[in-house]
Amino acid sequence: MNSIIYENERAWQEGMAKSITFIVTKDCQLACKYCYLVGKNEKERMSFEVAKAAIDYVLDREKDPNFAYESVVWDFIGGEPFLEIDLIDKICDYIKQELFRRNHHWFNSYRFSFSTNGINYHSDKVQNFIKKNRTHLSIGITIDGTRRKHDLNRIWKGEGPERGSYDDVVRNIPLWQSQFPGDGTKVTISSADIPYICESVLHLYDLGIHQVNINCVFENVWEEGDDLRFEEQLMQLADAIIDKELYKDYACSFFTEDMGKPMDCKYQNQNWCGAGKMLSIDAAGNFYPCTRFAQYSLRDKEAWIIGNIHDGIDNNKLRPFLTLDRCTQSLPECVDCEVAEGCAWCQGENYDAAKTHTVFERATAICLMHKARVRANNYYWNKLYRKLELEGKREEFERTVEDHLREILLKENFELGEMTSGLKYPESIVNSINAKEQAVQEALRIENEVAAIEAEAKKKVAAAEGEAQALKIKGDAEAEYNRKISASLSGLIVQQEMIKKWDGKLPTYGEVPTLFKSVSNGK
Repeated sequence: MNSIIYENERAWQEGMAKSITFIVTKDCQLACKYCYLVGKNEKERMSFEVAKAAIDYVLDREKDPNFAYESVVWDFIGGEPFLEIDLIDKICDYIKQELFRRNHHWFNSYRFSFSTNGINYHSDKVQNFIKKNRTHLSIGITIDGTRRKHDLNRIWKGEGPERGSYDDVVRNIPLWQSQFPGDGTKVTISSADIPYICESVLHLYDLGIHQVNINCVFENVWEEGDDLRFEEQLMQLADAIIDKELYKDYACSFFTEDMGKPMDCKYQNQNWCGAGKMLSIDAAGNFYPCTRFAQYSLRDKEAWIIGNIHDGIDNNKLRPFLTLDRCTQSLPECVDCEVAEGCAWCQGENYDAAKTHTVFERATAICLMHKARVRANNYYWNKLYRKLELEGKREEFERTVEDHLREILLKENFELGEMTSGLKYPESIVNSINAKEQAVQEALRIENEVAAIEAEAKKKVAAAEGEAQALKIKGDAEAEYNRKISASLSGLIVQQEMIKKWDGKLPTYGEVPTLFKSVSNGK
């Protein structure tokens, strides 16, 4: 959809924000089975001195191209970041003071961002922090869905029987919603919990969560047939959302119109993630292009450090990330894929899974899962728009989307002036897409013809093989019958032939014995 958006004075500009992440701790109360943080521990905790040095380094370079962004997101992660709420509070106070003292252009154009497991959300310290920073705060709580799906993966760490964390999280959802209405949750899908996707999304809707953001893990954990089970779950979810008209008030990131299309390497060649444009700092003061390149996030590779708080950023180590785009790191089949749009990747997982020390080798473990999602996504939108057209409500639905978008943008200090649903692409893109679609249709036609020919040939072969097999069976049966008859009659036949040829004489061998006594001479 085309939008004309007017910027309010000193507006927060999320799309042009620099993301700076503090790894305040590598500890967490949970031991989630799908967590990519393989090196979590209780020892590595950031000090205020390290955080202060990193902040000073960044704010001292307001005009540096690495930091010349209109806005900034100060992100805090772990482990579980709220385990270090005292440190976080002190860091945020220092940031605000320095932005004001320096008259920095980020003053009043910043966010403090958190993704939390939600366990400590109700604590007094966390609540006091929220009250103090509410207008510049973004907090997301992770809840995976129903109790059985959530507790399947999100379990407490420690010895003994597994203990799920659902009850410890769900109790804080009403408080979180009252403070951040409209914010969404993040759901992670791995192989084991595919059967619970549909029921889990609907459960989250029932909890009052209107925006459910879901992603499949990028690691190679998928089993044969997972894509088909995944597609079935999404189609069940699509039916439920449309039949119950939940689309009017709720959203799920699995269903989006702008996905599952071919992409142009010239006009649609951007990198998926912001690795390299972000800056992540650990407890030792090391700089990373993204948290996924810190050692506790990597299974098989060494950490990719691009500098530290003492020596600054080494642009030579950063440079590979700034040259990344979709086509340079993708296989030809990914570049030419007819459903490429919307297929995501994680730069850190690309690096970790690569055969060599490179970020230019895209991991493709989610390929089949993406294609399954595309098929379900097409089903969703075809069914939804068919329903709306039959009811004469498509325009009404689009107006609802426009109102919802306007409301979201106003929260971010933007004003939506106009929106239309007629996207206009450059002619070169249209021609490229049309040519690709024609090529695909022609390929499908030829493929179908070949399939039909092959099917007919297989049919004839099968018939011939069947006839040959029948003749063989018949011949074998006749041979077996003749063998048995021959075995039973051969003795009788030989005796009969002997009788036919007998001349009435007994056989003689040497001197013929006297069989009868003569009585004519009285002897």
